[in-house]
Formats: sequence, structure tokens, C-alpha cells
Amino acid sequence: MKSIYHKPQELARSLLLLLLGLALSGTIACTSHHRDREMIAIDTTTLRPGSLILRRGEGMLSTFFSKIASEEQRYSHCGIIDYDSTSHRWVVWHAYQDSSLGADGIFRQSLDSFVMESEAIAIYPALALDSLGLQKMRAYIALHRPGGQYPKKFDSRFDQRDTATLYCTEFVALAYCATEIPAYQVQPTGHNVAIPYAYYTLDDLTKTVSRLHIQK
Repeated sequence: MKSIYHKPQELARSLLLLLLGLALSGTIACTSHHRDREMIAIDTTTLRPGSLILRRGEGMLSTFFSKIASEEQRYSHCGIIDYDSTSHRWVVWHAYQDSSLGADGIFRQSLDSFVMESEAIAIYPALALDSLGLQKMRAYIALHRPGGQYPKKFDSRFDQRDTATLYCTEFVALAYCATEIPAYQVQPTGHNVAIPYAYYTLDDLTKTVSRLHIQK
């Protein structure tokens, strides 16, 4: 049988991309044991459309991803909070993949459901987002969600060079950039020996929003 040899960097990159893909697509799905613990309480009276929400899921791979997603190593996934005036409820837009839910790309989920699948939650209010910026953000989401003019699939390869796909932090970063508000122009700073290009991290998002808090 013919032996197959891989260069160390190529093997490391393949393994990392596999783990990242599994972490992004598999560990954020709902699991049954979350019903055995108390629901995380969210004060909806303080919520603002366009706010950043972070969470850590319940699976082992979610724990793995939290270790490389940010310096704090507390969260593994993110989305954008919005208010649905039709159903009169808060929702979360996030890049997600779950065949059982029919989700593959930008997915809308109720805030309650999003929180129920989480072991930890953090919310960063969109303090500098005005009505025009929010309108542009919503337009970006509408254009790129499934059924939109430029639908995006979920990026299980974690590769922002692929313009037809989006992973969770990339989606939020580009949605913020679409507001055209200077303070919301997020730059990718993530680096890894196995990935030869910069990528968006949770820190890129939280540091951008945190600067807005300080400026306020």
C-alpha cells in the first residue's frame, strides 16, 4: 500500500481547520441536557438592536474553540441581537449550520433559544449605532441570508477569503462594517501558524465595542 506523507505545517493546518469547522458547526447546536439546569436570565429592558452577544456552548469542541477564539477564553460563538417587530420578540442573527433546523448560513433564532443553548452569555450594547447604521446593518443581513440576493453558506473551513461563505465572527464583523460608521469598522487580527492569513476573532469584535463604551 502506498504511504502518504504530509508536511508538518500542512497537517497542522488540516487538523486545525477540521477542529475549527467542527467547533463552529457542531458545538453550537442545542443539546438535551441544557433543560436540566437553570435558564440564564436576560434583562430585555436594557437590550438595544444591533448589540453584540457572545456565548459559550455546552459541548467539548465548544470548550476547545473558546480557547482559541479570544484572550479571555470564555466564549466560543457570537451573533447580533435585533428586535422583530412582527413577532414582538428579541432575536439573534448568527452564522450557523444545523441540518436539523435547516440552518446553513445566516440564521435567525429567538433570543430565548439562543440563550438556552449556552453555558455563559455576554452582551455588548450597540451604543454608537444610530437608526441609519442599523438600517444598513439590517439591509446587509437581508441581502446575505438564505433567500436573499447574495446568500452566504456557513463557512466550516474558517476561510474568510471564500466570499460565498461566512463564519460567525466574520458575519458579525462584516455586518458592523456595513453600517459605514467609522467606529464599527472591524479589522481582522487573528493569526495562527496553521492559517496563512488574518481572520476575525471574538476579540476583534469585543475590543471594537469596548472602545465605544469608553468613548461614551
